[in-house]
Amino acid sequence: MKDFSAILKELRNKKNISQEELGIIVHVSRSSIAKYENGLGLPSEEVIASLCSYFNVDKDYLFPKDNIEKVIVEKNKKIKMQMIIIIIIIVFSILIASFFIVANIILKSARSGKLEVINAEKISLTPSNRVQSFTLKGYEFSYVNVYRNDKKEFVLCKGGELYSTNGIPDYLMGYYDGNNTSLYVYRNGLEKIKVDYNFVSSNGKYCYNVSEYKVNHNFVIVNNTSFDVNIGNLEFWC
Repeated sequence: MKDFSAILKELRNKKNISQEELGIIVHVSRSSIAKYENGLGLPSEEVIASLCSYFNVDKDYLFPKDNIEKVIVEKNKKIKMQMIIIIIIIVFSILIASFFIVANIILKSARSGKLEVINAEKISLTPSNRVQSFTLKGYEFSYVNVYRNDKKEFVLCKGGELYSTNGIPDYLMGYYDGNNTSLYVYRNGLEKIKVDYNFVSSNGKYCYNVSEYKVNHNFVIVNNTSFDVNIGNLEFWC
């Protein structure tokens, strides 16, 4: 049995009018008539009433009763398919967004996220063999036999030490003149681990990878020589 789309097209052709002309008569667009005739949509009750009036048929003629269930089933299938497509698009978008978020987190973790530069602005201009402390950018440090020069750089005297007291501020650490100093990491007050630099940057900074040591580890930089060693600023960077 013919369905609504075929019946509508047949009635329109019998009247010998175009889709546009029929649309004007029932107050819808030409594209709406095309959708009805191609089975891509159903008209509203008002449009159905206008069609029945114009073609002088009743609603049951446009929609044969044994065909109504089929129309409803097909329409529900289309709705379900549209919902599935929408859900797939949403899930896919979430997965893509999650991928970039996770990738960004991993990248930040690998890079330590930012550059922190700790200079010697808070220490004295003259060295002392008494242990002193300072806090800068939320990180706590102590030092002995260390002073600052006029560029606010750390200078370690013979036996000088500069160390953290509240953990390693970041994953990678760099400072200058690593050949005349040693870097140690302390898990606690007894266990000391020497860390060798991985490479020297183009500007002469010695770079140490301490990513395996968590924030509960402290570090100490020790002057290995009998003369003053300028290590510049401390950089916790990516």
